[in-house]
Amino acid sequence: MTNHKKTDDIMNLPTDKEHFYWTKDKIVREIDNPEMQKHITYMKNYEINKNTLCVYNFFEDPIKGKYLSCIFDVALGIVFSTQSSAALVESLIRKGIYPSYFAQKEASRRLDFNHFNSIIVGYGLYFTTRGTTTRRFHLLALHHMKDYHMLNSTVSVFTTLAINGFKYEFELDDCHQQLPTLLNHGLYLYKSVHDSLLDHLHAHTHHERLKLSLVNNEDHLIHHDKDINFVATLSDVIEQTFSAWLSRVNYELNICMDWAFLNIKFL
Repeated sequence: MTNHKKTDDIMNLPTDKEHFYWTKDKIVREIDNPEMQKHITYMKNYEINKNTLCVYNFFEDPIKGKYLSCIFDVALGIVFSTQSSAALVESLIRKGIYPSYFAQKEASRRLDFNHFNSIIVGYGLYFTTRGTTTRRFHLLALHHMKDYHMLNSTVSVFTTLAINGFKYEFELDDCHQQLPTLLNHGLYLYKSVHDSLLDHLHAHTHHERLKLSLVNNEDHLIHHDKDINFVATLSDVIEQTFSAWLSRVNYELNICMDWAFLNIKFL
C-alpha cells in the first residue's frame, strides 16, 4: 500500500454506491479492503484544506493502534492520520486564519454563545461536533455540506453537495446533545462576520458553490436579538493584544532597569 498520493487528481473518493454512506465502524472495516486501497492515503502531517470534507475522531480507540483520525479529502481520498482531530484543528489555527480566530471567539462571547464550535476561514466554515477544548470531536466542512439531520440526540448525518455528481453522507456519533443549537450559533456567527466584512471592506464575496451549501441554508439559521459589528470586535481584540504585549515589554524593561541600577549601585 502506498503512503502518499498526488494531490492534483480531481477526485480520489470512491464512486460506487456502497461507499456513499460512512460511519466509524465502516471505516474500520474498509481499511483492509483490497479494492479500497487506491482510495486510501496514509499521512503523518495532514493539513486541513479546501478539499477537506470531514474528519472522524478515533482518539479514544486508534485504528490499528496508531491512526487517531480518518479524513475524507476530495483529492486525497480517505486519509488515515496519526494526528488527532484536535491536533489538526490546532495546526489550522496556529498557521493563522482569516478572520482572526481570537476575534471569532470574542464575537461569539459577545453574542452570548456559551460554546464555541465554529471556525471561520476565508473560503468557508468548519464545525466541530463538540467543543474544541475536548479531544473527542469530529469536524465538518459546512461549506461542502448540503444538509444534515439527527438520528437521535447524539448521532448526526451530514450530506455533502454533489462532488463530480456524487453525494456522500457522514454519520457521526458522540455529538453534543445540543448540536442543532450549536450549529445555528455557528451559522449566525458566520453570517454576522460575513456581513460585517462585506459592509466595511467590500471585498468578501461568496463562491457559487458556497451559496448552495449549509452555510447559507436559511432553514437552519435562527435569528437572534443580539447583533454584532465584527470589524469593531476585531479592532478591540487587536488593541487588547497590543496593550498586553506592550505591558509585558514594559514589565521586562523595568526588570532590566532595576537589575542595571542594583549592579551600578554596588560596583
